[in-house]
Amino acid sequence: MKVRLVELVAGYPGREVLAGVSLEFRPGELTAVVGPNGAGKTTLLRAISGALPPSAGAVYLDGKDLASLPPKQVARRLAMLEQRPQLGFDFTVRELVELGRLPHLPFPERLSRVDRQVVVEVLAEVGLEGLAERRFSTLSGGEKQRAFLALALAQRPQVLLLDEPTAHLDIGYQLELMQFVRARAEKGLVVVLAIHDLNLAAAFADRLVLLREGRVLATGSPAQVLTPDLVRRAFGVEAAVYRCPTTGRVYLHWLPRRPPTSKKEGRLVVVGGGGAAAEILAALSPRFQLVLGVVCPLDSDYQAAQALGVEVVVEAPFAPVSPRALRELERHLKASAGAVVAPTWFGPGNLAVLELVAEALPPERIFLISPELIRERDFTGGTAGQLVERLLAQGARVLTPGELSSSAPLGDLSSQGG
Repeated sequence: MKVRLVELVAGYPGREVLAGVSLEFRPGELTAVVGPNGAGKTTLLRAISGALPPSAGAVYLDGKDLASLPPKQVARRLAMLEQRPQLGFDFTVRELVELGRLPHLPFPERLSRVDRQVVVEVLAEVGLEGLAERRFSTLSGGEKQRAFLALALAQRPQVLLLDEPTAHLDIGYQLELMQFVRARAEKGLVVVLAIHDLNLAAAFADRLVLLREGRVLATGSPAQVLTPDLVRRAFGVEAAVYRCPTTGRVYLHWLPRRPPTSKKEGRLVVVGGGGAAAEILAALSPRFQLVLGVVCPLDSDYQAAQALGVEVVVEAPFAPVSPRALRELERHLKASAGAVVAPTWFGPGNLAVLELVAEALPPERIFLISPELIRERDFTGGTAGQLVERLLAQGARVLTPGELSSSAPLGDLSSQGG
């Protein structure tokens, strides 16, 4: 069953929340809806479920307008687990889950043998078969959430909607629940959940929908949506984005909040490699538009640049720097206010990068971080070290790692370059 939203507008009296949302949700796919508070995540789920009629646009279930379907038919196809579900009576777990079979019963018939078997199966699916006769009030938070999930699954829906299902659960229950709904999606359900935890969403979802102020800011794979720029635009925070070497999935690391600036102070090229530039990139990226070069995708500096949203001049692994990469780097140097040279290792394969910096920029616009380390890491037979000495004699400036966070050493570059 496919769910399609067409120019959906929905909200509450006096307050429109969703403004022209068009999306499609497919079987076999777990979609996580993310965004800041008030972005419209819960409103979106409620509109899909039919609990909140749209003021414009439509929701389609397999091509049929949801508004045209009888509520009982909708309940047989679609189930929703609310963010804070409430019970007016202290049911046993079994009695609670049995409520999920009501859409399948012709009134006023009671549960059939088939219905009771479905309840037994669902309780086993969520691991509550041993707690079937327990009163709901005696359950732990994680057990209560599983009981409500069992209630939804007892409807045997084709579409499963979950609003903040991991809220107030410890990490063990969170992972268990996400693995469970992930498995339901893999069996062919349409699963859509609203969630605040971006790392949980990135770890389990096939697709993310990023909402901001009732509109879709981005949709795609976690790697496509959870970029430093989009996270900044949606949440107003800085994040570094990494890729887990075990799972291949992206995850976020939150960076300290910095005073807002209206624009970047200037553009700088950072020469790095071998991890020597990672801290430099982190220190300078909030203030300057950076380009890192020349490194290969296997380099830890490349990964740091990707996490910070820094542009990179890339070369193939285990290859000398090519004329193509040098031309690209030269273009960036000519458009930049200056270059910061990290204390990296220079050998015959990348010596041309240092030579190009010396040729393309006046010495006073070249900053050398810990030049004594550059000399120690010279594998060119002394050529790189001699070039560093020449640059210093001509007016290149020395910076310590601690000075990178200060505005003074680089402050006069803000009006230069592109």
